[in-house]
Amino acid sequence: MTPARLSVVDDMFYRGHHGRGVEVVMQGMWRFDDRLEPAELADFHALLAASPLTRRVVSPRVPWARRYFVDGAVVAPLRFEPTPIAADGILTWSDEHAQARLDVDTGPAWDLALTHVDGGGSVVSLTCSHLVSDGLGLVSEADSASGGSARPEPRRQRPVTTRPSRLTDDIADAVWLWVHVITGILRALLRGLIDPQVRAELFGALRPAPARPTPSAATTTGRQATAVVDIDAAEWDRYVADTGSTSTAVVAVLAADVVGELRGPGRVDTVVPMAGGSGQALTVAEVAVDSGADPGTCAADLRAAYARAGSGRGLGPPGGMPAELLQLLGDRLAHAVVPDPGGRDALVSPLGDLGTGFDELAGHRSRGLAVRSAYPRSDQTGAAQSSTLLGVWSARNCGRVVLSLVARTDPAGRSPADLVRSALAHRGLTATVW
Repeated sequence: MTPARLSVVDDMFYRGHHGRGVEVVMQGMWRFDDRLEPAELADFHALLAASPLTRRVVSPRVPWARRYFVDGAVVAPLRFEPTPIAADGILTWSDEHAQARLDVDTGPAWDLALTHVDGGGSVVSLTCSHLVSDGLGLVSEADSASGGSARPEPRRQRPVTTRPSRLTDDIADAVWLWVHVITGILRALLRGLIDPQVRAELFGALRPAPARPTPSAATTTGRQATAVVDIDAAEWDRYVADTGSTSTAVVAVLAADVVGELRGPGRVDTVVPMAGGSGQALTVAEVAVDSGADPGTCAADLRAAYARAGSGRGLGPPGGMPAELLQLLGDRLAHAVVPDPGGRDALVSPLGDLGTGFDELAGHRSRGLAVRSAYPRSDQTGAAQSSTLLGVWSARNCGRVVLSLVARTDPAGRSPADLVRSALAHRGLTATVW
């Protein structure tokens, strides 16, 4: 089997694990009213170990050939802490496990942990490198391992091979990359000669980006605060219907409301990842949302943003330039050219309806699953920083809409939970804080 080569976005996440950019992991936090015992997660752990999450990266021997995935990464054992945590310490415990040391070159590339909650209940944390899976992939693999059916069509991770690539494979890949990039550049330049819009994009890329509202010093530090809240799904649906909007649009306006509190009122540049069939998608939709915006108006703006992204005019290389040009530059130059990929004021990542696959595990009823990205060790001195002020991930399961937030520290000392609960209340929605 021909090895699955890393994409441009994969390389960005790979560099983050090696000190050039922000290290990003995905985390699922699964709550239960009952106490799960470690033995009850043995099959779940074993099936995850046999899944595409258990892969690692191999660097090729030929210059300009792209890295590739192979299976057989080291697997970490289930981590169980017998001392129960406080009922209000679930998020703190999850934050700590988001700091798990992951190694994308040898493994482990994912980590599974279990703890009990004082007074009853359990929490399961599944963390993996964003390089080996995005949020939908993590959900799909967890669903398959639990025996559930979260999504009608399971997310397909790219295939991996058990053997290193042959020298001829690497040579062929390096040649393909050069040919692809050169022809792509020529094609973009020729299009620029006849298409005014493409020409404007190419020239626009040479000009400095327009100034955005300047965050305060407190919101540009590496310190981050997190929150998870959930809303009754029926109440959420009524609000979506009453405002003539969509679930994603409602999350986007809530994100703009919170950013407005963190930074001050004004336009909030927001990115929304576009779900692809497999692998890491490069193009995302970009939309400007004002604090206090109408959800219906935001929904219309998002539809236009999706259309732009689908036609190749979303967040990505200008004028149809090949993104793979970054892979020819090498890690150091590529990071210098794109030090903060996708960095905007807010990130909104809708995972959609997860179905009933996460309603229970090993016969124990679930209280809900929250999914988010996390940025391990971003508060350490010298660590790379993202300009994104707020990330919000939404997932519908167990009769609730679960919102996971990662935000810059508020200068006024307010928690993300307080900020989003206030924003929801202002729009007539009631949140339960995890």
